[in-house]
Amino acid sequence: MQKTGQILCITADAHEVVREGITAIIDRQNDMHVIGEARNGREAVELCKQQHPNVCITCLRMPDIDGIDAIKAIRRGSPRAHILVLTSQCRDEDLYLAMRAGVKGILLKDATKAQISDAIRTVNRGRTVLSDEMRKTLAKDVPSTRMTRRERDVLSCIARGLSNQEIALDLHISRATVKTHAERVFTKLNVSDRTQAVVQALKRGLVRVD
Repeated sequence: MQKTGQILCITADAHEVVREGITAIIDRQNDMHVIGEARNGREAVELCKQQHPNVCITCLRMPDIDGIDAIKAIRRGSPRAHILVLTSQCRDEDLYLAMRAGVKGILLKDATKAQISDAIRTVNRGRTVLSDEMRKTLAKDVPSTRMTRRERDVLSCIARGLSNQEIALDLHISRATVKTHAERVFTKLNVSDRTQAVVQALKRGLVRVD
């Protein structure tokens, strides 16, 4: 039963047993609830438009509309829905395409119940979640972009998932200054949002992988 303040979720996967497993994990948590299940990409897009979830948990391999195209369509039709991908495997190209399409998190399907539920909470806050395997894939040795020390500090905080207010407190600067540095970082990386900035920062070796 849905409760006030819960994170509303939609699960999308071609395999019923996977959907049921994810739903069971979610519905055991007091702060989240599944409001719909989709068997393919088209159903996922339509459900997000109708139900207005906080988080859509989807796969990259689905019939009807493939995962990446479905993600793009969800982002267009339901821009407030945060997207978490659960996948059995992820090629480098798929990972880059998914991040550029606007997903907030990617985990492998062998993630633990706790990792999945924690990831849902994290992406619901607008922060990025990547498994260790994904971070290593993105961390390529690409020539670095010239940035000031403060811009690098702000970029590092963004990669840690901190909000502008949290960055301001961490670096002892104003929110306006954080915003200015972030905008300069986005320009230098040729990106338009935080998720893409993290992707590019990892690819270029501008932030470390713990």
